[in-house]
Amino acid sequence: MIYQLPKEIEELKARARDFSDSVLLPLEKEWPLHTDEVSFERKLSIGRKGIEAGIIAPSRPKELGGQGLGALGSVVVLAELARTTPGFSTFYDVGFPFFQEPFPIFFSASKYIQDNYTSRLIKDGVTYAMMMSEPQSGSDFSGMQTTARREGDDYVLNGQKIYPTSFLWSKFSVVWAVIVDDKNKPIPDTKGRPQITAFLVDHDNPGLKVLKWVDVLGIDLEPIVELKDCVIPAKNMLGEIGQGMGIARGQMNRARLGWGAAAIGSSERSLELAVSYAKERRAFGKSIGQFQAIQWWLADSYIELQAMRHLNYYTAARADRHADLQKSTFQTAAAVNKVFCLERALQIVDRCMQVHGAIGMTQEYPFEYLHRQLKSARAAEGSPQIMRHIVATDLLGKEITNLTA
Repeated sequence: MIYQLPKEIEELKARARDFSDSVLLPLEKEWPLHTDEVSFERKLSIGRKGIEAGIIAPSRPKELGGQGLGALGSVVVLAELARTTPGFSTFYDVGFPFFQEPFPIFFSASKYIQDNYTSRLIKDGVTYAMMMSEPQSGSDFSGMQTTARREGDDYVLNGQKIYPTSFLWSKFSVVWAVIVDDKNKPIPDTKGRPQITAFLVDHDNPGLKVLKWVDVLGIDLEPIVELKDCVIPAKNMLGEIGQGMGIARGQMNRARLGWGAAAIGSSERSLELAVSYAKERRAFGKSIGQFQAIQWWLADSYIELQAMRHLNYYTAARADRHADLQKSTFQTAAAVNKVFCLERALQIVDRCMQVHGAIGMTQEYPFEYLHRQLKSARAAEGSPQIMRHIVATDLLGKEITNLTA
């Protein structure tokens, strides 16, 4: 258990707090609900300021151009960014230039992928989207129907994907598909399972088409995308055949850990505002902070915030200690972190909004914005029910909890 952050992470935390207060907080009043209303050039400018502030790529190894501070360094930065509404968007919008942390496999992929994709992510602020969900399969990842058929030196992809976050500003997507034969029948692995595989697809590919844009609660506009005879070079495969599930799991684990950090930042800011307001606001001839109902709201929020912070730090430290962020063994820890922190954060933001009364529901304060973001975050990278299923499976075993039995 970590009871004190290492000195270099404390310094990183201080830099992130300064960036949040000096760069992001002044933007709060004008920041739109959907960041698709913010120009890419402005996003790029903020990303470059993040580089200057020394808060970019905290978890990436030093030999790959990062700070080498692991998952713990990453959650510390994310929590500070999420104290403001632009900062929460910066975190949630995984396509925010330079703030997006590429999958680890981008750095161990082929020279072709590193030269044509990884280098653009790091040096140019290019971003990518992730196409996992489909109309008939969200949490049921293994039930996806998008296919990839080998034809000579290419693969041909067919299917539909829904709601890929950050698609609007990205140049390419990671697309997951099931490997099929020339008759479009899945080619199983040695255990009889479909071989889900990840591919990189450029957004200017003529076989990729946006069918519809959808306005999603607390998130940018997200599309429904059709892949119709979408031809890509075989060398655009990310990893090997059948490794798609593992790549997705690693990203899910990392994102669930990050959501816990975002929950901490939004809760901390909300509580600070509520404490200040409770001291200043007067009703019935006294400060509202003198009312026990207000005191207990604030006390409960503080207690829950401390529990969230310790759980998030502990989970991140465990990931660093055992190097298991990409492994299935980390799934339960990541699920516990996500469901606990986000559910507590929603309660804290709601209480703090109520402390402010009617004005707390207006855009004079950040509560309604943060509440929207937290509500959408609950469904991202796995619903609360799926998180509880993961925990139950760890406790009871797959033979009891298997959904496909």
